[in-house]
Amino acid sequence: MATKNVGTQDFEDWLPPNSETNQTCLETPNGSWIHIYQSAPWRAGVKDVGAPYLCVGTPGRLGNMMFTFASAVGIAALTKRTVVVLPTSPLLRHFRLQALVDCDGSRCSGERVVGVSEKKCCTFDPNMTSPRPKVRSLFIRKYMQSWRYFAQAEADVRRQMTAYGDTAARVSAVIARLRQELGGTVTLVGVHVRHGDIVRVARFREHGYRVPPVGYFLRAISFFAARHPRIAFLFSTDVKSYVQDTILPLCEQVQGGGPFFGRSGNASLKKATYVGVRCRQISTDDPVVDLLTLASCDHVIMSVGTFGWWAGWLAGGDVVYYNHPYRPKSTLWNSTKMEDFFPPGWIPMA
Repeated sequence: MATKNVGTQDFEDWLPPNSETNQTCLETPNGSWIHIYQSAPWRAGVKDVGAPYLCVGTPGRLGNMMFTFASAVGIAALTKRTVVVLPTSPLLRHFRLQALVDCDGSRCSGERVVGVSEKKCCTFDPNMTSPRPKVRSLFIRKYMQSWRYFAQAEADVRRQMTAYGDTAARVSAVIARLRQELGGTVTLVGVHVRHGDIVRVARFREHGYRVPPVGYFLRAISFFAARHPRIAFLFSTDVKSYVQDTILPLCEQVQGGGPFFGRSGNASLKKATYVGVRCRQISTDDPVVDLLTLASCDHVIMSVGTFGWWAGWLAGGDVVYYNHPYRPKSTLWNSTKMEDFFPPGWIPMA
């Protein structure tokens, strides 16, 4: 079979170093093109039944792409369209997507494709669910960051957002190792601490993002610690030194003299006379593994943005979120309807 390599320029900024992107399409004997993952076992029922199509791009980083895809699944179910992803989508490497892959460009490019986008990134736009029966292919070009787009397709989205292969194995190994080290039945709370890019990159600050204060994490940790007698907090962050120096000591204070399990990583639980709160930093160089490790926890504390959002949504337990995520009057402030972005039942905290 011949191969057609598709560029990775759009997502190289977040993929881990030395990772294989696997963005390859294969030419079949009859001259058609299929994606390398087309024959995956979970895709056995995926067939091209023809137009109309709903095409999904790869806007932004991991959490943004997950939102766009999930929203497309929900909208396609409502409007009787078939979801199509581009062969460059990094999601294909990690998740059991049931979408078609547009290797030959016949579905998602050309004059018969109409681009669509919501009015505001983080506010539900009912116009996006309009059927538009005369349009062969719609192409979602923006972020679609509202749970309302896929509320009726939640089970399907969860199935497709399941990891496979090396990604699934790495996440399972991390969780298994942690549970063995922690011993017994322990409630795991994933904590996402976004800090570095907001501090370093002007456009994130100009857009309106705020860094949650240390006190927010302390209050969220205390909230869960008061409800679970045996609990461990697993921290994922883009700046390990920040968590090491400022957040982990807060766990030590919350546990009130119990064993501190995190800074050195060498504490022995067998020698501890009190088993209360324990804290570990689990950040790796792979954002997908980090997100799915957080999502494998029982509950989640998120900071700001979509990375922590998806960890919380996939985890399915209690989710605490920072309720002052944006600077007043900023772009994000004006673009976000809080009840459209945060699902009902999630817990706001300052």
